[in-house]
Amino acid sequence: MFLFHIIDDDEAVRSMLAQIIEDEGLGEVAGEAADGSLLDGNRLDIDILERVIV
Repeated sequence: MFLFHIIDDDEAVRSMLAQIIEDEGLGEVAGEAADGSLLDGNRLDIDILERVIV
């Protein structure tokens, strides 16, 4: 199972992505942030880092 950390400045987008992840059984949303600078990369066990710019 994958753990997801959703980072987007729009709360609605974060909510929609979390819902898709949960509904499709893709993994677990471990955290959310409005700004990537709020994530402490040293505390995360990251296998795959994906950046999507829309």
